[in-house]
Amino acid sequence: MAIDAKCLPMMPIREVVVFPFMMVPFVVGRESSIRAVEEAMAADRKIFLAAQHDAAVDEPKPGEVFGVGTIANIVQSLKLPDGKNIKVLVEGVERARAVSVSKENGYWRATVETFSYRMEEGAQAAALIARVTGRVVRYLKLTENPQHQHALQAIATAEPDKLADTVAANLPLTMEEKQALLEIFDPLERLARVAGILSVEIGKLKPMDDTLDMLRHTVATLAYRGAKAMRGAPADFAGYRSAPDSRTPAEILAHMGDLFDWALGLCDGRHEWHDSQALAWEVGMARFFAVLEAFDRRLSTGAPLGCPAERIFQGPVADALTHVGQLAMLRRMAGCPFRGENYFVAEIAVGRVGADQAAPRKEF
Repeated sequence: MAIDAKCLPMMPIREVVVFPFMMVPFVVGRESSIRAVEEAMAADRKIFLAAQHDAAVDEPKPGEVFGVGTIANIVQSLKLPDGKNIKVLVEGVERARAVSVSKENGYWRATVETFSYRMEEGAQAAALIARVTGRVVRYLKLTENPQHQHALQAIATAEPDKLADTVAANLPLTMEEKQALLEIFDPLERLARVAGILSVEIGKLKPMDDTLDMLRHTVATLAYRGAKAMRGAPADFAGYRSAPDSRTPAEILAHMGDLFDWALGLCDGRHEWHDSQALAWEVGMARFFAVLEAFDRRLSTGAPLGCPAERIFQGPVADALTHVGQLAMLRRMAGCPFRGENYFVAEIAVGRVGADQAAPRKEF
């Protein structure tokens, strides 16, 4: 990761988060902002845009503006007939963090840092890109918003940076949610977060009957609790045995993957079971969450199930919940416990069933 610093005119903006690669028109009326635009136009057309915490504040102070924003290029600037306001068209270039902000000559200037990540091709990046593009396709089939469809259809071959930001800019998220995504500088981490958000949005759009909706929420709960029980485990935890004839955590994890292979078959009326060998911990986790996502994706189609949903719950799903509890207990016995949590207030959402889960809201 390389860090670069530069000093630019700065403009606080209201009720919008500008992402890199995003074209946004808006009207500038605040005197200090007009001065900032004029200074940028007189130089290299670059300006630093950062969202206000409260759009109702006319003259925000530096602490009332988010510290992470976007360096943008002013594509077009047009004085409006009223002689006061300016209409500008900007294109986001790159995200940046303000190191210091000062007001001089009637406008704001910010010293900002930008961060360049060297993206290495590999299985993780390829899997994330495939996951996000696949979910975009499913999202487009469910949404009727032509603006979103036009913007998102152009991302099939996008680089990770552009893929994550283009999707984030076009999803129906709150300003706070978009700001949180803007503040993630690592492209792979941002892609993973976008993949989870897409799952949640797909879950909102797909009509479900009460039984399937409850089953999907149970699966999302399993993913949330399972991810917490698995992440951060030391390397030797996978082989820990509490007794000579007990299963190791790696063997339990392999069995959990087998349960959802079975559940996936049950959805189509196939009663097939196979036992898998224990895998390396990270590989076992990846396999478990991959089949969990496949199972949830099958439920999300709304297609008829090959057996009653209640049977699927009482068999593989309930069994997997039990095994998550086992992993939590073994973490404590092995001397590597994790913090307890009030799961009642946890951010668990239908469709978010991968290893990337929301941060805990109340741990103890």
